[in-house]
Amino acid sequence: MLLAAAAFATPIRPDPRKLVKDAGRRHEFVPARVGWNGPETRTRDLAANPALAEPAAIRASLIAAALPDPRAALAVVAAILLLRRLRHNKGAQLRAAPPQPGRELAA
Repeated sequence: MLLAAAAFATPIRPDPRKLVKDAGRRHEFVPARVGWNGPETRTRDLAANPALAEPAAIRASLIAAALPDPRAALAVVAAILLLRRLRHNKGAQLRAAPPQPGRELAA
């Protein structure tokens, strides 16, 4: 609702004298330090998981990630088979009942 409201802006009229005076002044931008508790130092290693430093461990983790969850795979296969069964039953019902004159066939 707030986005649909009309908004009016006041035009800015820059003062040339002030702009010239401020142009010679040097601005110093201080970096923000929100929540800063001291100098930033690395206390941990770069490796998040030291067990993955070995090639065999890396290979095992990739194989574990590539294999799907058996329950999820079973659920997907069951849904596919159920939908195919429903489509087959609906088609058989339509073929079994011949269309009656004067009635439209609902698909």
